[in-house]
Amino acid sequence: MLQRLRIQNFKIWKDTSDIRMAPITLFFGANSSGKSSIGQFLMMLKQTVESPDRKAVFYPGGRNTAVQLGSYQDIVFHHDPKKDRVRISMGRARDAQIQGCED
Repeated sequence: MLQRLRIQNFKIWKDTSDIRMAPITLFFGANSSGKSSIGQFLMMLKQTVESPDRKAVFYPGGRNTAVQLGSYQDIVFHHDPKKDRVRISMGRARDAQIQGCED
């Protein structure tokens, strides 16, 4: 399970710092503070993993995807891909051991 997420240079976020993730994670904040951008980033990661294009670093979406984020220039902080690059750092818990029940 994903336990830690850090996003840099994505849309409104220069750097989110570490975001602690849990089975249920809620984001609170003022309007236009970047809450939806975090969800869009997670959906973009899912789309990237599911994309048949193995050369794409990020798949920002297409006609039939959950999010359509446009071009790389549209998603990078300050719309300047020469200056900034989208970066991600993730951490997860080691797989917990599952103990079986005995009859």
